[in-house]
Parts: sequence; C-alpha cells; structure tokens
Amino acid sequence: MWLCSVQRTLYYAAGHQRAASNKKRVANLTRSGSLSIQQYGTILWSGDIMATWDVFRNQIAEGLSMCMSGIPYWTLDIGAFFAGSTQGFRRFCGTEEGEAPWFWHGLFEKGTDDFGYRELYTRWLQFGTFLPVMRSHGTDTLREPWYFGEQGTKYYDTIVEYIKLRYEMLPYTYSLAHKVESEDYTIFRSLMFDFGKDIHVREISGEFMYGPSYLVCPVTRAMEYGPENTKLNGKTTWNVYLPEGSSWYHAKLKKAYMGGQNVEVEAPVNWQPVFIKAGSILPLSKKNTKDGVADTIEVYEGQDGSFEYYLDNGVDYQYEEGNFARILMRYEDKEKLVIMENVQGTYSYPRELHVKFFRLDGEVSGKHICYEGKEIHISFSDIKE
Repeated sequence: MWLCSVQRTLYYAAGHQRAASNKKRVANLTRSGSLSIQQYGTILWSGDIMATWDVFRNQIAEGLSMCMSGIPYWTLDIGAFFAGSTQGFRRFCGTEEGEAPWFWHGLFEKGTDDFGYRELYTRWLQFGTFLPVMRSHGTDTLREPWYFGEQGTKYYDTIVEYIKLRYEMLPYTYSLAHKVESEDYTIFRSLMFDFGKDIHVREISGEFMYGPSYLVCPVTRAMEYGPENTKLNGKTTWNVYLPEGSSWYHAKLKKAYMGGQNVEVEAPVNWQPVFIKAGSILPLSKKNTKDGVADTIEVYEGQDGSFEYYLDNGVDYQYEEGNFARILMRYEDKEKLVIMENVQGTYSYPRELHVKFFRLDGEVSGKHICYEGKEIHISFSDIKE
C-alpha cells in the first residue's frame, strides 16, 4: 500500500503539473518509489546516507541495481547526507549538548575541517560527475568548493575541475537523456549491459559505463587521510579491469590499452580513472582551438562507432512538435572517416565544429568544419598534426 501511495502521488504530481502548463518539463525528485515510476519524470536518490568509505563503495552497486531495474535517473548525496555523528548533530542544531539520533552517523565530526572528509568528498564528487544527475547535498557541514581549500590547493582545484568537466560533457549527457526518452536507454550502466560476453565483468560492481563511451572506475578507499586528519601513506594507484572486445583510451593521458586485462594506473586524488572506448564519438561543449572557439566532437580510432547528437531548448515540450535537432554521426575505422548525416528537426544546431581525432598510436589530428545540416564527410586517413 505504501509503494502504491508513492506511485499515486507521483502520478498526480506529474499529471497536474503538465496539465497546468507545458512551459516546464515535469521532474520529480524522490527518495522512495517502485518499478515503473520512471514514467512520471522521476529522479530517485538513495536517501540520507552516511559519510564512510564503505557506504560510498556500496552506493555504486546500489545505483547500478536500481538502473538495471529500469529506473534510469538515479543519484545520491555527494559526500553523504551525514558527515559526522554527535558533533555534527550538535553543530547542525547549534547546541553543545545532545546525542545524535540512531540514524545520524558519519566518520567525520569536523566536516570540511577534516582532511579525511575532504578526500572522501572529492572522490565522491568525481564519481558523481558520471551519474545521470550530479547532486551535492547534506546537512551537518558546508559543501561549497571553497570550504575544501583555497584556489591552488588540490581538493578545491579538483572539485572545480570536475564540475567543469560535467559541463563540458553536457552535450553528450543531454544526447543520452534523449536516448532514455526515445529508446528506454539507461545512462548509468552495468558492464554486463555492454560486455555480456565477457565473463569477467559479472563480478564487477565497482566499475560502470557512463553511456556507450566512458568506463568509470571510482576510487573507493582513502589514500591520504583518515578521520581526524590522520595522515595515511596509502598507495596512489588503482587496479581497473578493461572489458574485452575493445581498445580503451586513458581519458587523461590518451594512452591506448587492449581490453580483456587488468591494469594498475596512477590515481592521485586529483584523478579518477576513466577510460574511453575505441570507436567513441563524443560531442562536447565549446573549447578553444587554433581556429577559435567551437563545439568539439572527439573521435577515437580502433573500431567503427556511431552516436546520435541531440539538441533542443531543454525547457518545455516543443521537441514533441519537431523543435529539436538530431544528427547521426558515424565513424568508419577502416577509412578513418567521420560522417555527419543530414540534420533532422527544426531546432538550431552548432555549425562551427572542431573534430578532434585520437589515434591508437597517440597521434592527434583535428579539423575545423562548418556543418550546414547536410551530410558531410571528414577524412583523417592522411592527416596528422
């Protein structure tokens, strides 16, 4: 009965909101729900979790399980809802006395004044950057970047860098959101979805795919600090498994690895191991290029690939009337050829594009193009920069 009441509430909230106005899309953020709630524009989050490394680690498996159940928009409180226990509770209440209730628990009583929490939060935010909805939220300590240090210090700089990365990936993420709506796709993906023939992925719950291209391997143990600013001397490498059937590019170094193997990679606190699948086509936000500022399309050599680039106004339901732009992009590996097909829909689309081509041998090529909505072929068979 309780689940039915939640579903009924979501049904009426979604239905009445849209009936009242089509100028804003329906979105419901809820900590509770049941199968099929996705039809009501629902974002499910994991509730009031605690700041421990074990909780962080388990959240990955929980979210993957939820998305495997058909609910595509899952998120959490980055850094956990409760940072500390009794002291955190007292700080929240503005009192020097009182015991925290049983559910109020975390390892970091000093909140952001504890370097142990700064490290945990930074790692958690790196993970959250690759969720369908990125959301920092909590109760007993402040979460703005400047409470984790000053500009030029590693925790502050890393947090800001990953927030910027989230915005950089927005064209890719938004295109995936359209895929959710049009094809019942799941953005936050178990490795079993895309690499079902690889028996090794069946036991992996700490890695996942963000869409078809990004393999994300969150660091889920402390390397530098424990609670109460306890200095650690943990190793700064992380073991990752690269699924077989593809080559993989280190997202930062662009070094290519063969799939079907475990690799030990450097993972200092300012870097979460992420790899990009060969054959990927990534639409990204505007970047400075030698030809000026332009939206960027990154293409990765190694196998054929495709991606449907999607845009609309991001606000209302005009896309249902055709006010969208959908551009199928294909990469043919043998010919080193990128093809952008005719645009579909009436929405404006970026015409100035910088197509950046990454090769398995580490070479990088680029072309600045003007796309006028008609099919265009961009060859990288004989160009190197």
